[in-house]
Amino acid sequence: MTEPLDADVYVDVLFDDGLLFFVICNDGPVPAERVRVAFDHPVLGENGVDVTELAVFNRLEFLAPRKRIAVFIDRSQSYYARRQRSRLTARVTWRERRRSRSATMTHDMRVYADLPYVTNQPDNRRVGHQRR
Repeated sequence: MTEPLDADVYVDVLFDDGLLFFVICNDGPVPAERVRVAFDHPVLGENGVDVTELAVFNRLEFLAPRKRIAVFIDRSQSYYARRQRSRLTARVTWRERRRSRSATMTHDMRVYADLPYVTNQPDNRRVGHQRR
């Protein structure tokens, strides 16, 4: 089986120790240029900032092969306490080798709402659990 020779650009959601991130990925062997991510709804992160308006989603001029950029959204407990929209769609556009490309992905943020996680405390380790 041969490896594809194109950029493979997408946005994923990462849940890590109770923290939520968007991750912009290029899993392909060639760079992607003029990468833009358009979300169908705002996503309010820590301090009420709309993370979908950050420059990394609107002005990323170069994304190297096999590179990933993690963008912190919020602590999961805070995110779900604000009752934000659960289904999000991201449309990614980019150029490679003078060709325009695009991909659309939908994420259901509810799948992360009840995942247990370990929080590091100075005195002990405890398991956290999200409630809806």
